[in-house]
Amino acid sequence: MLTDIFVALLITLTFLLIFLPVIWLLIWSKTANEESNNEILHCYWSDDHWRTDGSLKLGALERLEETIAIPESEHHVTLHDFLSERLPRPPKSGDTVKAFNLRFVVITRTKNQVGQVSVYTDRLSDRLTFTLAN
Repeated sequence: MLTDIFVALLITLTFLLIFLPVIWLLIWSKTANEESNNEILHCYWSDDHWRTDGSLKLGALERLEETIAIPESEHHVTLHDFLSERLPRPPKSGDTVKAFNLRFVVITRTKNQVGQVSVYTDRLSDRLTFTLAN
């Protein structure tokens, strides 16, 4: 009888010491992944384009609209790095880069970084024109 209680206590302690930390780690890692995926996007819609800053990663643009498709290899690259790679010199205000059916326009520059960037999407509805009969 005493050994039955001892075995039950041993099983309970084993469960508490081994399985609960494992369950806690699984829950914690899932929460951490969700938080990293839900990073705050410092973007806002302005008339006909998105306005953001140069520190935004290109992959985050896909969360703005379903029509935006950025290659997986470019997801980790910031807008500043992307624009710096595409231009023959350091980016400055007014520079434009077209890629991924998007047009990136540098609005401001702060010291060595791209500040604000406008991102225009190439939508079919933007290219439609109508001719009305007289």
